[in-house]
Amino acid sequence: MTNRNRSKFMPHRRKLFGVWKHMHRRTKSTLPRHRLYAGRKVCQEWQGYSGWLAFKAFALEHGWKPGLFIDRIDNHGDYEPSNVRFVTASLSSRNTSRNRIITICGRTKNLVEWAEIVGSSSCPSLIYHKIQQRLRYLWPPDEAVFGRVPKIEFNPCAEFA
Repeated sequence: MTNRNRSKFMPHRRKLFGVWKHMHRRTKSTLPRHRLYAGRKVCQEWQGYSGWLAFKAFALEHGWKPGLFIDRIDNHGDYEPSNVRFVTASLSSRNTSRNRIITICGRTKNLVEWAEIVGSSSCPSLIYHKIQQRLRYLWPPDEAVFGRVPKIEFNPCAEFA
């Protein structure tokens, strides 16, 4: 059997196995890029080969398909069945400790969500970066998100009343 034919029979070549393997690798790694995973653990149920089978059954039962990522619901919790879900990259990026959280008029959202509210759907990343830059220059949150306009003309809190 050639290497090309063997790959479809080898579990380490499967995408879901990669999700399981990298989940373990992140929690045990000492690399700087994995520092946010320090102290996190993978539950005993998902350890070893029997753990791979249990994880595979769990993932397929809970809607995993290629293109979805594993996401811890509580970023301070471990990888365990009650604390993980499978989400798109976009949704996963919203659930990270690196997000900038902004409260305007009593509404708390992360920077991406504010950019989506304010910006056009064609290019929300431009709006995101503009807001991010304004915050770096220490603009007040409401002005960073909605821009500097005379208070008489525009009241950002009126939208949420």
